[in-house]
Amino acid sequence: MRVLVVGAGAVGQVYGRYLALAGAEVTFFVKEKYAEECRHGFTMYPLNKKGMSPERFEGFGVMMTAGEVAGAAWDAVFLTVSS
Repeated sequence: MRVLVVGAGAVGQVYGRYLALAGAEVTFFVKEKYAEECRHGFTMYPLNKKGMSPERFEGFGVMMTAGEVAGAAWDAVFLTVSS
């Protein structure tokens, strides 16, 4: 399953991580100014789980233009941008 997550903030990162854990191929669609940071991956901190270490979330795609997004087929698109 190919999934596009629009936005890589706190909500987008959590959605993307759990989709990836479920076996989805995740790609984030972000503004150019956030792309490099996104490409380095995210450190995820478990909430309400004492003694658990942070985990790295890596291995996903990053796109910055509508043309890139339009040129691919997606099974699902998640909008996680602020309203």
